Amino acid sequence: MLGPRKSIYRPGGFSQRMAEIEPFRVVEVLARATQLAAGGADIVHMAAGEPDFVTAAPIVEAGQAALARGADALFPGCRHSTTA
Repeated sequence: MLGPRKSIYRPGGFSQRMAEIEPFRVVEVLARATQLAAGGADIVHMAAGEPDFVTAAPIVEAGQAALARGADALFPGCRHSTTA
């Protein structure tokens, strides 16, 4: 029979490993851009989010052609790539 389970959680509700995870860099960039904008700087936010314009046709066509060739992985040689 198994003994009592050892809790991996700290009193604050997060595990130690979770508490040690560094924030994503984009969060830092966004926070700094927000701070600058609050100070009156004219900021173009490009760190996160969705663009407010349609993707140009040549880019859509290039993406469709790549997918048709089987280039469906993040990089060549990726395990699940059909091109590897």
